Amino acid sequence: MPKKFSIYWYKEGPEFKQAFLYNLRDNDVQEGGTIAKGAIVQGAVGFVAAESEVFGWTGKSVAFTANRRCEWHDFELPCMASAALPAGRVPAGQLRDANYAVAAITSDAVKALADNLKIPAVKTPQGVWVINVELARFERQGPGRRATLV
Repeated sequence: MPKKFSIYWYKEGPEFKQAFLYNLRDNDVQEGGTIAKGAIVQGAVGFVAAESEVFGWTGKSVAFTANRRCEWHDFELPCMASAALPAGRVPAGQLRDANYAVAAITSDAVKALADNLKIPAVKTPQGVWVINVELARFERQGPGRRATLV
């Protein structure tokens, strides 16, 4: 299977992997500046809130705007997923190109579960507490971040 992208930034530098910026491909980032912890970065395969600061790079940061709902461990949360995804149930093949989403923490129970699963909650520049979730099911992913669009 040919590679769809030439650069997978999480493979290029540990700072991207540490910040959970697995959504960035090819021209999604540029040299210079900083990606702040909590900034939601739009990438080729979805949105991710940076879980740590990334120095020396910038990307397209956007404000959290919930456009879907997702189910995460029996909680239904407002989430920000790719606008290119169709409404309703989404076939797995389409999720591969929009795998990452950002979900808002709506209660202490959601925060406690995220803490228990060791999923960092980060505060966006707008003051919204969020977690990163994965919408597709890939072999090496653990179940902790998995969410389903509803």
